[in-house]
Amino acid sequence: MKKLDARDIPCPKPLILTRQALSKLQVNEQLEVLINDKLAFANITDFLKDTGLEYTTNELNFVITKTKEIGKNSAVDGQDKNIIAIIDKQYMGHDNKDLGELLLKAFFGALVSASKKPQTVYFYNDGVLLNSNRAYKKLLNELREAGIILKFCGACLKFYEIEDTIGETEHTNMLSIIEAQANASSIIRI
Repeated sequence: MKKLDARDIPCPKPLILTRQALSKLQVNEQLEVLINDKLAFANITDFLKDTGLEYTTNELNFVITKTKEIGKNSAVDGQDKNIIAIIDKQYMGHDNKDLGELLLKAFFGALVSASKKPQTVYFYNDGVLLNSNRAYKKLLNELREAGIILKFCGACLKFYEIEDTIGETEHTNMLSIIEAQANASSIIRI
């Protein structure tokens, strides 16, 4: 069994190192990944679920069995083209923030009834603060109920010291945001 020690390495590097190590393994080989960061744990867990690889966990550590080849044809790299939205601030537009807040609320409300909804909405920079803003909580929950996946940049959550306000399944990282943009058929940018 190969071992990867990714403890004390900042996000998203543990995920990147895990993917690189797995690409070098033969099918049915195992990789032990040691981490000590909840965000890295969530990111690697999402990656493993997306690729369908078998794994077990012990606290924040993984033993991964490479049950198939992963790469350009994997679920991560070969996702169906989709629509995503990118939110990097707490308002729409550039000049009037009061108007921009009203527009963003209207945007979220319209997404619920749009005929073509984004599959995922990614939040980074101070856009992650929307989840802790009472005025947006109901709107974000309506998006979740409409089947839209919400993903919040873990480094941004950590920067604003609000990483515990988001469930681990909604944490993401910059690598995943880049890949989502590269694989999207359309990107809605606020």
